Order: sequence, then C-alpha cells, then structure tokens
Amino acid sequence: MVAYDLNEVDGELLSALHERAPGEVLYEHATCWTDTPGVSADVCGLLVQRIVAPWEPRMAVDEDGEVTHAPADGRPAEELAREILAASAEPDDGDGATPPDSEEELARFAARAAATWATGTRDRIRSSGPVRSSRFA
Repeated sequence: MVAYDLNEVDGELLSALHERAPGEVLYEHATCWTDTPGVSADVCGLLVQRIVAPWEPRMAVDEDGEVTHAPADGRPAEELAREILAASAEPDDGDGATPPDSEEELARFAARAAATWATGTRDRIRSSGPVRSSRFA
C-alpha cells in the first residue's frame, strides 16, 4: 500500500489500514511529525512539518530566478499513478557528498530487520518529533 500523506486519506480507509494484512507493507512518502496520522506507516520517505505535493498549486522559481505560482496538476490520480509507476527504478548515483545506497547495503539492512519487519501495530505514534521545543540553544 502506498500513500503520499496518510493525513489526506479518508478516515474509513485509514481505519481499515490499522489491521495489517499478511505480507502487507504500508509506505507513506511524507509523514508529518507535528500532526501524526491516525495510522502509522511501516515505512516513510520523509519526516516533514509541512510539504506541498508535486501535483498541488505551489510557488516555483522560473528560469530568470523570479518566484511564480505554479497551478495544480489537473490530471486524474490514476494518470499520476501510472506516471509514477513508469518512472525508472534505477538507483540514484547520489551527490558524491554522502555514501551511496547500494543494493548490498539495502540487502544487509533488510536481512537484519527481517525478523521484526512489519510485525508491530500501526497505532498512531504521538511524538514531539525531532524538535523537542521551540527554543534553540
């Protein structure tokens, strides 16, 4: 199961995701740590406070460096999903500043996590997130 942001999922469907089906993995691309979703994903790609989905209206910078407003992508969700599924699955070469995420490293991680992977509950995790307060020293 894949979701961009579980806070945007219909409450009835979200409740159905609380119980794990055998072999099911719930992936959430952007998890909000200031407003955690009612169901916790098994895997998330980004821990965010605020994010704008690529298909929503947003600010953009044009070729001249001017800030503009880009309209929402009006295509149906099914078309967007087909485009995402058609994207290359080849690993990113990285930026050279961080270690590469090789297939070997992923396999090593998966082997270590296999015994407990996707066995816990999907209860809502109420967390203060990575920032414990609004005060910085």
